[in-house]
Amino acid sequence: MSRLNTQRAAAAASAILIITSLSTAVAPGMARADAIISPTTPCVGCATTPVPASDALNNITTVDDSASVAAARAADLPAPKGVQDNPDVPISSAAVSQVDLAVNSSASAYGNPYGCYGQTDIPHWSNAYASVHGRTRCQARLVELSVATTLYRGRWYGAQHLADGSSSRNYSNDSRDATPHWYCATGTTNRYTYEGDSNHEAFDGGRHFYGTSSGSDRFDC
Repeated sequence: MSRLNTQRAAAAASAILIITSLSTAVAPGMARADAIISPTTPCVGCATTPVPASDALNNITTVDDSASVAAARAADLPAPKGVQDNPDVPISSAAVSQVDLAVNSSASAYGNPYGCYGQTDIPHWSNAYASVHGRTRCQARLVELSVATTLYRGRWYGAQHLADGSSSRNYSNDSRDATPHWYCATGTTNRYTYEGDSNHEAFDGGRHFYGTSSGSDRFDC
């Protein structure tokens, strides 16, 4: 067995051991994400991993990124017996499908004079792929417009990263669409919650304008 496979096996075994020890406190049929991934669930003796910046914008990402959850995510472990693998996780009230770009994304008062905004469409299934589109647009032509969009799927352990896409244009009023997509042939999966998160940026006159948008939907392949 290679060193990489040995490490993966060790991580999987560790995650299974920890998850199994927690399963006794969960009623049959309860979604595992509700039981383990909770801000009130301590991880005694576990090293925590900082939530990546992209996850901070993602509404179906884990709240508790403890070692056990991180190992389950890294190994893409199947859901333990009695645990729902495809929890119906609603989009949070903080997520918006369209956002006006601003100098400081946390202070909407600092808007932009170019009518720039970012959009993320609702994820959908098309031609054997789960897909989502994101874009950045302005009412005027700017030096540079860009968008970076990530597609996730809600799993029992939190957010499963599926695909990334990006697009940018110079001296234009449209970045064109970022279109991350993930192969999902008809009849291959049950119903899951899919979510697209986009980071938008516009640059002109020596100033950068930022914004984030998100869209989600639940469907099967």
